[in-house]
Parts: sequence; structure tokens; C-alpha cells
Amino acid sequence: MAFLPGNLKLRVKELRTQHNMTQEELASILGVDKGTVSRLEKEPEKGEEKSPKVSCDLLIKLAEYFHVSADFLLGITNVSDPVNQPVEMLGLTEGAAKAMLSRSVYMGILNRLLENPQFGQLTYTMYYATEPNQTAGIMTRNNLLAYTDSIFVESMNKSIRGNQQIMGLNRKLGAELIDPYTIGNHQIEDEFRKIVSQLRRDVLRENPVSVPLTREFLAEMDAELLKRADGERKNINPRIVAEVMTDKSMVASICTPEQRARFIDLMTDILTTYGGETVGKEKEPAPAK
Repeated sequence: MAFLPGNLKLRVKELRTQHNMTQEELASILGVDKGTVSRLEKEPEKGEEKSPKVSCDLLIKLAEYFHVSADFLLGITNVSDPVNQPVEMLGLTEGAAKAMLSRSVYMGILNRLLENPQFGQLTYTMYYATEPNQTAGIMTRNNLLAYTDSIFVESMNKSIRGNQQIMGLNRKLGAELIDPYTIGNHQIEDEFRKIVSQLRRDVLRENPVSVPLTREFLAEMDAELLKRADGERKNINPRIVAEVMTDKSMVASICTPEQRARFIDLMTDILTTYGGETVGKEKEPAPAK
């Protein structure tokens, strides 16, 4: 949660008020007298420091009780949440924390996933799917089915009709076997697809884009093609088309020069392969019979 800029005096008074506490009640919790809390909230006299002096122990007690950071209490930040909590409190492994700090994962997407309630539920679905006891239970079930199947096979007799019945049961038992390493995968994949679709909608809603495939845009492309072909349509070739398509699209704005060059080479190859070298050239008249 974000607050307006403030100092220790304002922070303590605001937090105490939010929790519907009196100065006496807060003093009792902190293990100090009411006068200490009163001095913390007191408006400074002329010439006094804006923020009262406070011991480290008292600052830590305030931060722990109100679940805020010391930086917030001192007015260094306006975000109350103690975002710099120890790794252990966040439940992160050392490897996960290092991945986040080194930015080997894209934090923008990770934040959106963690803020998505459906993703939170999905993590529990994945947990139950990978829970060792469930896997062991499925493997035990499969072993029981296999044992039952072996008994059926041993009981096969010389009667063709009897054997057909047993083989039918055998097939049914085989169909009941479950792969313990893939069970639940379809549900997990479907839920994750829905989450990704929702993320896309959220991003587009926050950052609307328009694809400029209008008549004006196409006219600009045509004019640029002619310009690069020295005003002669017959000079337009796949390379020129690839360059104009790249430079007039979003590709040029998000790529490095090296990536742009590789993209143009790829587009040139595609246009040459599927369109030949006839791009921009007028068809030759068919020979007279």
C-alpha cells in the first residue's frame, strides 16, 4: 500500500489511528510509557528536528507490529509493505531468489502471474498433481490391477469362450492403468492457457496498440517502394519490399541493427522463394499464336 510522503511522527500517528489504538495501548505493546509515544507523534517546536530521535530497538518493534518497513517509518519510502523481507519469510529458495535478482526470469511477467488469483490456484493444482503420496497411490493402484490381470491370465482354460471373456476383462484392466507422471497434465495446461490469455488481454488493455493497415499506410508503403526503386516500379525487387515492410512495421523499433538485417534477409528469402524475382514487374504478354 502506498501513502503520502511523511516522516516518523506522521507515520506512527497514522498507523496507530488506522488500528484504532490509543497512545496508552500502543505504549503497552511497545513496552514503553505513554510519554514516549506522545513524543514520537508530537509536532516539533520551532528549531527542533522534524523527526524525533528513536532507538533502533523501538523502530524495529514499530515495524514488526505494524508489518511495515523501517524505511517507511522514517519517510524514506512511501510504500508501507516490507518488500525487503528476508528470503525465508517469502518462502523462496536460494536458487529462486538468485534467479529473480539476476533477472534470469522476466520480472514483469512473473509479477503479473503472482498477482493473478487463478495462477495462485494453479500452483496448488500442480502441487497436488506432483504430491509424492498421490503418485505412490496411483502406482499402487496400477500394481494391483497388474496383479489381478496376471491372475486372469493364469486362469485361462481350454474353453475358447471362457478365454474370450478373460481376454475382454484383461483389456478393460489395461485401459484402467494410469501414467502417474502425466495425470492432471491436461487440466494444468488448460488452466495455464486461460491465464496466459488473460495476461494478454490485461497487457493490451493497459497498452493499447493499433495495427496501421489502413489505406493511408498502404499508400505510404507504395510511395516508399517507388522511392527506393528510383521511381520505377519495374525496379522493385524482394529485397526492397522486405526493407520497406520491416521499416514501416514495429519490427524496426524493437530490433537491434543486427536483428533488423537478419529479419530483412529472412523476408527477402521468403519473398524470393514464394514470389520469385517478379515482385513489382509487369507480366510479359503471352506470345502470339
